[in-house]
Amino acid sequence: MSEQNKNAANLPDAYNKDEIEGQTYTDTLSFDDSVIEKIAGITAREIPGILDMKGNFMSGIAENFTSGPNVTKGISADVNERDVTVDVKLILEFGASAPDIFAEMKERVRAQLFQMTGLKLRELNVRVVDVMTQKEYEKQNRDNRQENNYRQAGLPQGY
Repeated sequence: MSEQNKNAANLPDAYNKDEIEGQTYTDTLSFDDSVIEKIAGITAREIPGILDMKGNFMSGIAENFTSGPNVTKGISADVNERDVTVDVKLILEFGASAPDIFAEMKERVRAQLFQMTGLKLRELNVRVVDVMTQKEYEKQNRDNRQENNYRQAGLPQGY
């Protein structure tokens, strides 16, 4: 089957066109950017050497009001008809190889996106915004959780 006979979901055109009473209808399969961000975020978090993603101020506020981590934090996606661009900001574990992690992330995200959506990863842009040891990262998370608990309880810090 030629490439021109495939659509964004990688299905033959015959699956996407129906003729009813002489009129042709084209079905579509599309994905919100947030779905692609979630797929990329879950996939990236499984890679050893990535401690976390680095979100903006608003994602930090949102995380305070949810029960678990925001898997789209630090990830943005731009979805076109047939391909996707993913931008990632991450915190690298001290001692980990950024080029190796980048190569593994590119392969895993590419495979998972294609398997789940039929879309191709056109571009992956990774920005390492911090480097921490595992101990530093755990201490920062513990301190942040404690601060959030005080804030939610309306108590001053150190109470």
